[in-house]
Amino acid sequence: MKEHFTLLNKQAVVLTTLILSVGAAVLNLFFVISVFGSVNLFLGSMFVLFALLTLPLRYALAVLIAAVAPVLLSYGNLFVVGVHVLEFVCVATLLRKKFRFLSAISFFWFFVGLPVTSLFLYFTLSLDFQSAVFVAFAFVLSAYASAFVSLLAVWLLPLPIQRRFSMQETPEFSKLVFELNTVSVILPVVLVTLFFAWRSAQLSEDRLNGEMSQAVQELNRSLQGMFESKIHTLRSTADIINAGELNKDAINEMLNAISTTSVNIESMVLTNKEATVIIAAPQRYAAMLPDLSDININHRKYFHDTKRTLAPVVSRAIRGRGLGNFDIVAITAPILLNNEFNGLLQAAIKLDKFVDESVLNAFENNQISVLLVDDEDSIIYSTPALGLNQLDTFVENSGPHPFSADQRAMKINDSDYLYVALENERGWKIYAFTPPIRVFEEVTEYFLLIIITLLSSMLFITILSKGLAAKIVIPLLNLEKVMSGKGADKRIIAASKISKEMENVTNNVIKYQKLSEDFQSELKAQVEDKTQSLQDLNEALVTLSQTDSLTGLYNRGAFDSLAKNTYKYYQRHKKPFTLAIIDIDHFKEINDTFGHVTGDACISEVAHLIQSKCRRETDIVARYGGEEYIMLLASDQYENHDEYVKSIHKSIEEGTFVYNGLMIEMTVSVGVLKVSTDFSQDFITLIELADEKLYESKRSGRNRVSVGEI
Repeated sequence: MKEHFTLLNKQAVVLTTLILSVGAAVLNLFFVISVFGSVNLFLGSMFVLFALLTLPLRYALAVLIAAVAPVLLSYGNLFVVGVHVLEFVCVATLLRKKFRFLSAISFFWFFVGLPVTSLFLYFTLSLDFQSAVFVAFAFVLSAYASAFVSLLAVWLLPLPIQRRFSMQETPEFSKLVFELNTVSVILPVVLVTLFFAWRSAQLSEDRLNGEMSQAVQELNRSLQGMFESKIHTLRSTADIINAGELNKDAINEMLNAISTTSVNIESMVLTNKEATVIIAAPQRYAAMLPDLSDININHRKYFHDTKRTLAPVVSRAIRGRGLGNFDIVAITAPILLNNEFNGLLQAAIKLDKFVDESVLNAFENNQISVLLVDDEDSIIYSTPALGLNQLDTFVENSGPHPFSADQRAMKINDSDYLYVALENERGWKIYAFTPPIRVFEEVTEYFLLIIITLLSSMLFITILSKGLAAKIVIPLLNLEKVMSGKGADKRIIAASKISKEMENVTNNVIKYQKLSEDFQSELKAQVEDKTQSLQDLNEALVTLSQTDSLTGLYNRGAFDSLAKNTYKYYQRHKKPFTLAIIDIDHFKEINDTFGHVTGDACISEVAHLIQSKCRRETDIVARYGGEEYIMLLASDQYENHDEYVKSIHKSIEEGTFVYNGLMIEMTVSVGVLKVSTDFSQDFITLIELADEKLYESKRSGRNRVSVGEI
């Protein structure tokens, strides 16, 4: 269907498009709202929908591009970009089919947007389907909020253009009242619901973080208590042995008693200072050994640490040899003779018995898994649900989770977990893990209630709108009959007594109709004339203030302003770019030989050649001095910038400029600075560095390109 517009002028459309494009880009770049961690709401869609309602389609498409570009460049979120583009196409199509705006939005999100977003979240993230639908519903609510604000702006702002599609078929007043009531009632409900979802998820995340922090602290206290208990036992036993009052059999019997009665100690050995085992306990393990004198633990690091420090030592997780061949952690105490090392007493604790089961049961009841690794990242204990093996090396691969605001996440065996970690005084690390789905457990309980509330509100609005519209429309219909000569003044006045305002309108509308039309027509013509003149003057002043009159390039002031603002963006996003300064060689000789007019023509010719090579929107080119030019280049092919500049240099070198029958050959010297790693310098310093490269080219004989990089 053909589109119809009422435009004051084309400039108004262009200006509106520019304002909406800038607004959409700024909102999506700097004012992004986080709902669940890195799940963001991009409010620039308000400007896109507003443009769709007020501008021709091609201009609205420009606003869409401005809105999705920051999402793609800053966040790399292809899915969000795809959903916004799909919404734009679907809503534009439905508006062409004479759908009302809110009907088009509702159709898209409930039949396309919500299912697609739910399935995407379900298949790409660790969420159950209910939680995926809940998060997708947050997107739907944000879309409705954007749509409502856009519609309010269309109604309330004094636009110089009318709505694109609504003029094709004038809607019934009841539909307008319904839309107004819907926006007035549902918009606050939507905003409160979004806030509730965000706050509930945040509180749930804080609670989970507290549970996991408590788990690692409790496990650490349990471990510390176990270590202190065993070290005390070993020290006490070592003191008895050091006293020399017991013979070997008595010591053997004592170690047997300790190893069989202790909850955690699996076995014990006593060595001499050469690390040879003298006594092994308990008896059931010692009986399995052929000859104790053949067993030596000199290869164990904990033996040498004990000998060196003359203090108790707790080893890393090790694979046991000899007594049972169990995976163990060894705790030692030195045996001293005259305060010199004379051997050690060792207790072996099986990794399977390392953690108190009562503590573990409390964690698992709260859906918390734990992991304990030693100072060399060997796994001592892991909750079975994690699927990790003892003594394997644990590699921490943490990062942010999409639905967590502050909590770090880790992937273990293809499953995502939120986690808290604690490193104790021995350099061991204790991890507590919980599934991310728990963030939404409490929020999703109210999911159905939210939907019922919204549907009930819609039903109430429908009934209210019908009754209110009927009371307002009848006087308006009577007034329309009077104005068309089909009704009597007395009837319209009687019917208009619904309100004082309606009565006043009825009494005065005919009287002032003609006067108002004449006044509005004259005022409109004057405003249009003044607006056009002011716009033309502003455009001329902007062009004059930024353009070099000789070359048509930016002048120095315009370049400094544009380039500095561009550099701030590159600094924030660490985006590589290239700065190049070009100077015509021996230009004074050209002026002296051919005259200043010819020299000016040469300057213009070089400027034209540079400008013909720099056609990308990201290129900024200016005349920076008499015969000096400056360029700021940025593109995805950053590594090719120096070759790009060299091609300009080569084109000037190989070309011949003909002016007034004179053949003039020119060369240029170029200084190039590529910025890819160091963004700490101010922009003036960068220009100075590029200028140094220019003078390096001149000192080297001119007609060359010198490249530097920081």
